Amino acid sequence: MRIPPRLARSALAWGLCLAASSAAAAQSPPSPSGPSEPPPAATPAPPDWEFFPRGALYPRALADPRQPRTGIRLIGSPTGHRTRLETALGTQLSLVRWNFAGRRDLAAELEFEAANFQRFDIEHDFDSVADDNRWGFPLVLRSGTLAAKLHFTHVSSHLADEWIQRTGKERINYRKEEIVAGLSWEPWRWLRAYAEGGYGFSLGREEDKPRMRPGRAQWGLEFRAFEAWPASWPFYVAGDWVSKQEVGWNISTSLEAGVVAWTDRVDRMFRIGIAYFYGREPLNEYFFERTHFWSLVLSMDI
Repeated sequence: MRIPPRLARSALAWGLCLAASSAAAAQSPPSPSGPSEPPPAATPAPPDWEFFPRGALYPRALADPRQPRTGIRLIGSPTGHRTRLETALGTQLSLVRWNFAGRRDLAAELEFEAANFQRFDIEHDFDSVADDNRWGFPLVLRSGTLAAKLHFTHVSSHLADEWIQRTGKERINYRKEEIVAGLSWEPWRWLRAYAEGGYGFSLGREEDKPRMRPGRAQWGLEFRAFEAWPASWPFYVAGDWVSKQEVGWNISTSLEAGVVAWTDRVDRMFRIGIAYFYGREPLNEYFFERTHFWSLVLSMDI
C-alpha cells in the first residue's frame, strides 16, 4: 500500500518534534526531588575590632533640632521675632567598635559628635543672631534591638556682637558640661523609641550659674518607614520632647515629618522635612523664652 505524500510529511514532522522534545527533556535540570545544590557560603563573622566602622550603633534623633547634622532650617515667624535662617554643620562618627566574640548583634563602640548651629536675621541684612555649639564622646553598648549610651557632652551658646549692639540683648555665655545616660529601642526596623537623662556637672560662669540648673530629660518616638521600605515609602514622622530643670521642668515639643530623598542604607541620608516647635527656645542664649514656630528643614545626616 502506498502512503500518501502529505501523510508521510506529517508523520515525519511529528517524529522530528517528538525527537526534539525527548532531547530537551534529557538535558533539562534535575527536579527539586533530585540532588540539591550546595548551600551558599555563610556570611563571615565581623572582626573583633573595627576602626571607623560605618553606621553608628546609637542613631541620632530625627526631630531634635540640636542633633548633629549638616543643613539649613528656615524658621517662619517665630514668636516675637522675624523670619530666621539657621545653618548647621555637624556629624556623628563611630571611632572604634568591639564586636563581642565576632557577633554582629552584640557590640560596643566609642563615637564622636560635633555640631555648630548659626542663626541669622534674614530680614536685617542677614545679621548673625547667635550660635550654639556641641561636641561629645558617646560610649555605646548595643545588643540586638537595644542600645545604651553613656555620653560626655559640651554645650555652649554665644550671642553675636552685632545683635547685642542693635538690640541691647544681655549675653549669658551659656555653657554646660554634661553626663548623659540614654536608652534606644528598635523593636522593628521602622519604629524607634528612646529616652535619656542628663546632669550638668559644670555650669558656665559664676555670675551666670543662678540662671542655670543641671537636670535635663529627653525622650522621643520615630516612625522610620525609609528604613524598612526605602523604595516605596521613603518617609519619616518623628517627635522629640525635652524637659529642663532650668525652666521649671516645662516640656518643649518638636515634631517633624519628611521624605528621605537619598540614602546609602547605612548612615548617610539627605532629607527634606516640615517641623513644628513649641516650648522653650532651642537657641540656648534664649533658653528662658517661650516660643513656637514652623520651619522647613533640609538636612544631610553624615
